[in-house]
Amino acid sequence: MITVFLLLRALSIYIDWCPLGRCLTIIGSDFRDLLKFEWVEKYQTLLGGLAALGAGAFVLLAARHATNDARATASAIKRQNSVTAGTLVGAKFIDTAVAISSTPYKGRTQDFSDIRAQAAQLSQIDPMLASVVLAAVREASSFDFGNLQDSQVTLRHGAAGQCYAMARILHHIVENLKIDGTYDFRNEVSIPPAELVSNLGHLAIEKEQIRPLDVFFDWNKAG
Repeated sequence: MITVFLLLRALSIYIDWCPLGRCLTIIGSDFRDLLKFEWVEKYQTLLGGLAALGAGAFVLLAARHATNDARATASAIKRQNSVTAGTLVGAKFIDTAVAISSTPYKGRTQDFSDIRAQAAQLSQIDPMLASVVLAAVREASSFDFGNLQDSQVTLRHGAAGQCYAMARILHHIVENLKIDGTYDFRNEVSIPPAELVSNLGHLAIEKEQIRPLDVFFDWNKAG
């Protein structure tokens, strides 16, 4: 601001010295003073205050813009983490369903450590979702998959149906996450079954055999 005043003062001195300045004396002192910027010196304090106010407003807007960018970036990261966790856990449930429903059954013990490792991130999506996923893992872990026989089809298919249902729930949530990576799972009772219907049909089991997970689906949308 001081530099501007110095430049204007120099211009004023030049106007006094040059022929234009002498012409302005004839035209009138008011117009001459205007071109010489002598009014700037008179209102120097006011102009300085206005300049400071403008600079402060610019800084405030820049800070607000930076804050909004930071929030948007944080939300994008949270959402991507939620997508990754939901996708990985859903894929693990599908792999488990395929493994325990296949014939001949190979009697492999199932490892759910990958799902448990994602529990904290699933809780960020919705705490109830993490609880339901871990409950499904406990239910599946209660089966001694290593000693199940090929002939125990109903038992194996029921467990597989639970895994397919959990995979479908996670797939729906990943596709409908909020911008911050969360989802209101607590009030969810209307997930379209979609491919779950064909999964259960392939296993030759009814929706009652995947309880309590069946309550999260709107079976009227099964068509």
